[in-house]
Amino acid sequence: MSVAIVTGSSGLIGSETAKFLDRQGMQVIGIDNDMRRYFFGDEASTEWNTRELRRTLKNFEHHSTDVRDDGAINQIFARYGSNVSLVVHTAAQPSH
Repeated sequence: MSVAIVTGSSGLIGSETAKFLDRQGMQVIGIDNDMRRYFFGDEASTEWNTRELRRTLKNFEHHSTDVRDDGAINQIFARYGSNVSLVVHTAAQPSH
């Protein structure tokens, strides 16, 4: 099975991307560390969306990892190796 890695997978664009790729039959590896909670408080957390993705997607795996952590990101890529066929980078901090 082809693997897609989606950074920012619990945000708006990332979660919609994860849903789409799951429907296409890909294994989706979501990376999101919920920095919205850190910057904007508990009410801004995306944890609810992470739970929803875990509950509803067939082939979704979540990693609470900071994309700036080279070692952790390298471990994720090493784990899936040549099965990774797509990377979608949607991790970012909102400015609004």
